[in-house]
Amino acid sequence: MNMQNEPLLLAENQDERAELKNLSSISMTASTPSYGQAIKTLLLSTLPLTLTTAVSFSSQTITLHFLKDNTDIQILAAYSLGGTVMNLLAMTIFISLNVGLTSKSAQAYGAKNYRLVGLYLH
Repeated sequence: MNMQNEPLLLAENQDERAELKNLSSISMTASTPSYGQAIKTLLLSTLPLTLTTAVSFSSQTITLHFLKDNTDIQILAAYSLGGTVMNLLAMTIFISLNVGLTSKSAQAYGAKNYRLVGLYLH
């Protein structure tokens, strides 16, 4: 079956056929963004994650600062080691899940299965 004729089969009357024929003749080329625009978009899209990470680590840094002034060195070492292990485990688990979810969402979007993308991201 010819893909160009497929939209015409969906049209119910002559006006819709003419409109679909005009739409199918329009070129669908998109302009390529410049490197500056791509970098600006990338930086703006990573800003929320960067701020979230900074705030998350700043709370631990502030707690560590107050612990060093008022407690024993062994408590400070235990808090530091425990915090490091928890950060590594949590980051490993959540980043792995996020990468897998991003991959599955991209595959569903590429297959035009928008309902599945919505289920993945809900």
